[in-house]
Amino acid sequence: MQINYILNNIFGVALSGFLYSATAYGQPVEKEQVLKKSETEKTEVISVRGQKPLGFYREEMVELKFEFFDMLNALNTKPEFAIKCEKKSSIESRAKQTICEPQYVIDMRSKLNQQKRQGSQFTGAALTQTSDRELNQNLQEWHEKADQEKLKLIANNPKLKEHFLKLIKSEHAFKRLHAETYGSMSNYYQEVLGNEKVGKP
Repeated sequence: MQINYILNNIFGVALSGFLYSATAYGQPVEKEQVLKKSETEKTEVISVRGQKPLGFYREEMVELKFEFFDMLNALNTKPEFAIKCEKKSSIESRAKQTICEPQYVIDMRSKLNQQKRQGSQFTGAALTQTSDRELNQNLQEWHEKADQEKLKLIANNPKLKEHFLKLIKSEHAFKRLHAETYGSMSNYYQEVLGNEKVGKP
């Protein structure tokens, strides 16, 4: 179903993948970094056609995603699908990023980490945190339920649908320009190239 493909790519695992995985929502939404980077990238010369700079498209896309999350939360009546955003620091960097993910992902991660702690205490093995792969293996049914819930809200709310389509357009514009600018070095090169090949007659 085309809308499911579009929905998945919004949360590219990204916010690389709106793939639909635990990091789909849990994808770092680097709002602060986007705003800082955009100040320098606004001076980049993207092409002779006078296109807007890449930083502009990134900033616009991130802002639209935050707005989309806010709109979903306002319409959502099921606590498990509420999207929570908070600032967290990664293991690799002390810089904090804004991470957004639904409550069911947060709950499942907490449950799996608790099981690991109990197992570590019992066996004496080193304690490890739940990986995204482990998390996703336990969330497939939840992801499908979340997709259906989002589709229902989008279908029944013209304003949400309008914003959803605007977000799709913004994300596509950013990914396309990123791929055009950095070529095969772009994280989105294969995705953009693959979509264009699929769309050709």
